[in-house]
Amino acid sequence: MKITALALTLLVYVSQDAIAQIRKQVFAGTGCSFPVVGDLSPTVTAGGALIIPIHGRFFARPAAVVSSNFPDSGKPTLQAQALGFLGLQVSKRFAVLGGGGEAFLFPEGKPSLHLATVTTTTATTIRQTAHGKFGLFTPISHNAKGWGAGLLLGYTW
Repeated sequence: MKITALALTLLVYVSQDAIAQIRKQVFAGTGCSFPVVGDLSPTVTAGGALIIPIHGRFFARPAAVVSSNFPDSGKPTLQAQALGFLGLQVSKRFAVLGGGGEAFLFPEGKPSLHLATVTTTTATTIRQTAHGKFGLFTPISHNAKGWGAGLLLGYTW
């Protein structure tokens, strides 16, 4: 019984330590979408993520993203994405990430399509503060409807 209590105490302690290492992140920016059918259009993107250390320089980054494109003709399309990334911290200020997830399109306010999406991005720290850091992200994503690329400013704490 004492071993079980000791094991549970150790598990709670390790879990609290692991939870304390998880960082939070918000980001927003702009970019372009390159649809398979149609012309390129500007996009606006915002979202949030968690950065979860895995081992050494590797980390996981689940993210939720909302974006909208603004084509010259037609109506803007709202898109929500649920993504998961595996990242590698290359240096103190630079990381590369790759992953994927699902994109949900809302072309007229109602969900009409969901697409598997593959995304790669870089993350570069541009300013360290006492409470967190600012960074630039350069995501490139692809799904059956086309490609997207952007430049996002984020804050991690």
